[in-house]
Amino acid sequence: MAPENAKVALFEAIAVMGKAFASSRRLELLDLLAQAPRTVDELARASGQSTANTSQHLQALHAGGMVTRAREGTSVRYSLAGDEVLSLWLALRDLAVAQLGEAERAARAYLGEDVD
Repeated sequence: MAPENAKVALFEAIAVMGKAFASSRRLELLDLLAQAPRTVDELARASGQSTANTSQHLQALHAGGMVTRAREGTSVRYSLAGDEVLSLWLALRDLAVAQLGEAERAARAYLGEDVD
């Protein structure tokens, strides 16, 4: 593979991971999974989405290497794909609050004034 093609392939692979973070719904699912592993149905109920929509977002998170999945009978249980994913999610969340006033205001409106 030519060096230019290899560079493009590298950044395209990284962009797949970035795509996993490019949706507020996927970020909500990551936040829910940071609390505990859950099935698609549990995630759909907790996030107020349809099961089909939740499943599509989970596919994007899986493609980006953010979540793992394990079949449990007729259900599929999703988990964060490791401590690095949790660290990346927490860093992104904290950076958004630190750099974007709107994120901090939204956090306070949602969680209360004692947001840390």
